[in-house]
Amino acid sequence: MPTNSVPFPGVSGSRRTTLRQRHRRCRSISPPWTRPPLVRPLTLSRSSSRPLIRPPSGPARCVVPRSLLMPTTTSSALKAAVIVNVEASRAVRQAEAGAARTMLERTAERFRLKPKRLAGDSAYGEAEMLHWLVEEQKIEPHVPVIDKSTRQDGTFSRAEFTYDAGADPYTCPEGKTLTTSGRIVNEGTTHIYLGITFDCGPCHLKQQCCPNTPARRITRSIYENARVVARALKGTPAFEQSRQDRKRVEMV
Repeated sequence: MPTNSVPFPGVSGSRRTTLRQRHRRCRSISPPWTRPPLVRPLTLSRSSSRPLIRPPSGPARCVVPRSLLMPTTTSSALKAAVIVNVEASRAVRQAEAGAARTMLERTAERFRLKPKRLAGDSAYGEAEMLHWLVEEQKIEPHVPVIDKSTRQDGTFSRAEFTYDAGADPYTCPEGKTLTTSGRIVNEGTTHIYLGITFDCGPCHLKQQCCPNTPARRITRSIYENARVVARALKGTPAFEQSRQDRKRVEMV
């Protein structure tokens, strides 16, 4: 608005000042949802329950995701799209994994149903969730494993090292051992295995292994055994069948 314009025509000077002050005060205390949006929100997918909107101002609008538990043991059950349990959760990985545990426990208690395998996306591939499925529930996890151990800088990844489950060391490509003190870090979820500077320093593979540190360092989850089981299942006929069945479940 130009500075020489009159916002309240026909009103005297003192009265105009009072109205202007009230107008500004009303705008400052008006609820956020009565104001025009500062930014036009992005378009949401109408076929997915996952998206969330957090506008720059005002209350957030949320589409609450829901997780479904459906049996796929027989083709008739899959075609009928029988839903045995439902749980709402936030659209984050940890919440979805917790919803899956809740549904499995609730279904076992109410209907005495316990699956032999669980098919899902990578949201259920966290180490703790896999441990719960494999070690505690004896359920085959037909889910992709969340694995960040692969290096992208060309140096050796953890897969290049051999692990001895009996003696609990790692062996590098040159035959040297990396041991752990047994101390657990990262909130009690990870062991650290360290090489010896005397071995790593003169090694001719040092630039491919640990070019920026005196010795090689490897981390291992306390739930790694369950992750190994999940990796071994990937690519099996049962795993591929679960992937095909899951596509039909996602359509519900």
